[in-house]
Amino acid sequence: MAAEEVLALNQAQNYKTVKMLIGFDNIVGSEMPINEKLVALFKELCIDAAQFYLTDKGKLIQIMAQSVNKLNSVEKIRRAFEFEKDEIAVFGDDVNDREMLSEYKYSIAMGNAEREIKDIAKYETTDNNNDGIHYAIRNILHVV
Repeated sequence: MAAEEVLALNQAQNYKTVKMLIGFDNIVGSEMPINEKLVALFKELCIDAAQFYLTDKGKLIQIMAQSVNKLNSVEKIRRAFEFEKDEIAVFGDDVNDREMLSEYKYSIAMGNAEREIKDIAKYETTDNNNDGIHYAIRNILHVV
């Protein structure tokens, strides 16, 4: 199954589920957040069973296995390539980036990031639509 393939919930039972995204068809174009009762229901179901994040200004629920998060993933890659923590730069813009941004010297919040994320990150760059990563690499990290 391709990573970008979307399955109905009843089809997912045949696969090992690592991450579920619950939202509207067009998250980017939608202005309507997910119903608060639905958010509360999923959050309650996840207590002690999975990680729960409400992201994208309330328009997307992300549910992941306890061991699956961006920090664990970056750390696995860092150790495999034997990099030191201060050789890594990480970028984030929403609450699911909180743990990862807290752990690295070169943590960079995108310009469109939530206020909480900007407060955690050590640096801030321009937003996703204005080449924020490119800007940070050239102007914050000084890599040519």
